[in-house]
Amino acid sequence: TLDHATLTELRDRVTTLVVEHRATLAGEIGEHVREYTIAGGFVDSVTMSAGLFRGEGESLFALQPIRELVLRPCADVPLRKLAATAHLDQVRALQLGGGSNDRMSVAPFHGRTLPRLEALTIAHCQALDDSLATLDAPRLRSFWCLGSVALSPEGLQGLARNSRLAASLEELVVVHGMPLDPIDESLAARV
Repeated sequence: TLDHATLTELRDRVTTLVVEHRATLAGEIGEHVREYTIAGGFVDSVTMSAGLFRGEGESLFALQPIRELVLRPCADVPLRKLAATAHLDQVRALQLGGGSNDRMSVAPFHGRTLPRLEALTIAHCQALDDSLATLDAPRLRSFWCLGSVALSPEGLQGLARNSRLAASLEELVVVHGMPLDPIDESLAARV
């Protein structure tokens, strides 16, 4: 095993290499997306619009093992576009939202299975309706609501009514949102 000093030196060297060669590591992906992050030498996360994902997401996701899609901007029309793409099945982590004026609903995903989705983050949005009741994401383990998001009582009730989703969640995190008290007892029992 390596000692702490050697591990620290190796981590620092990897960080330096990633910074120096970021564009080379990203390749063609860096030319098409708004932002991206590198992890393990590959593009891990990309930020793009629903329209760009619909048009180029399949080819970009085929280039590297991209794990996370950060959708910006995020509103009902872009979400409907996103939900209609076959290659959404490749996404393992999805981040929606971004502006406090965005109204958030996962209703556009109704009737659509997201087979690989393991993490869903809804960030900086006005509200969330009861559409979580119909979200079909059998591998979803982590659900985060961040920033100025207001996870409404309807949102919690929708989650509680989705017994499959509530049973699979290992992590439910609400930061700076509406108070969770009183939380629906059936949701609390499932998470």
